[in-house]
Amino acid sequence: MKKISGKKIKLVLFHMGAFLVIALCFLKFPEEVIELKNQVRVMMNPDLRDLEIDFSKYPVMEHKSDAWYLKERLIYHAGGEIGGLNYTNSEEAMEKTLELGARYIEIDFLYTSDQKLACAHYWDSLWSGEEAPTLAEYEDLLIFGKYSAMTIEELLAYMEQYPDLHIIVDTKEEDYERVVRDLVQLSAFNTEITDRFIIQLYQAGEKAQFQKIYPFKDENFLLTTYKMNSEHTNRIMKICYDENISVIAVPSEAVNDELIVQFQEKNIIIYEYTVNRPNSAQKSLDKGIHGFYTDCLRIEDLQFE
Repeated sequence: MKKISGKKIKLVLFHMGAFLVIALCFLKFPEEVIELKNQVRVMMNPDLRDLEIDFSKYPVMEHKSDAWYLKERLIYHAGGEIGGLNYTNSEEAMEKTLELGARYIEIDFLYTSDQKLACAHYWDSLWSGEEAPTLAEYEDLLIFGKYSAMTIEELLAYMEQYPDLHIIVDTKEEDYERVVRDLVQLSAFNTEITDRFIIQLYQAGEKAQFQKIYPFKDENFLLTTYKMNSEHTNRIMKICYDENISVIAVPSEAVNDELIVQFQEKNIIIYEYTVNRPNSAQKSLDKGIHGFYTDCLRIEDLQFE
């Protein structure tokens, strides 16, 4: 038997380690990985570069005095942190976050293999099967071996129990329109509940499609930029003006002084994500960021002018 050299073993171990790091980054920071891929894609294709638009004559955005985002600084990501873990979208995470007094919570939605909507971010991190679980399997699932999977019915029950609870809708499903339609139908078009869904937009033109499903108000939408190139500030701002969107969410690695100034000048609200360290959050606040998607920050961690 031919002996494998130590050099080859080291090379195999190096590649295995690199693959593991990449896999962990994708699971831990999926939005950031998508953002990086977009930036590389733009570098390789000059036609995808930012638009050249002079916004100096565009009016400053106006906000309704009771718009939710004017008073809310923190959006709790995937239900919030529980036991040092994030992305669980679990009942326990939801209950912990609600006990903190938070009422703006982002939840991820995926379809089970039998085409039922469930509160989950990625099946790969929760389920070992080759395909997504059925709804029955999902309901019995213990997330990370300890936390309870949250069904849509349980989520709607929380919204009934807490009449000021708002859910920010996120999904990795390609058919996002279907996700929103199912949420509206499952909430039985009950305006007391349906009006408290805040829909994240990922690209131009989505808002009008969702308003055909249900008459969501303009303030029920925000534009999150990770599926675009977040450095394309002119493209993003054009969508805001074309579709009357007053709020954007930008990944931390794309936030810079130029972006903050450009959107501040037009009175467009910026949330940064995902921020968990008080000192990092405070620096961004001092520069003009309005609020954050977070797993664990508390409002008392921050100082406002």
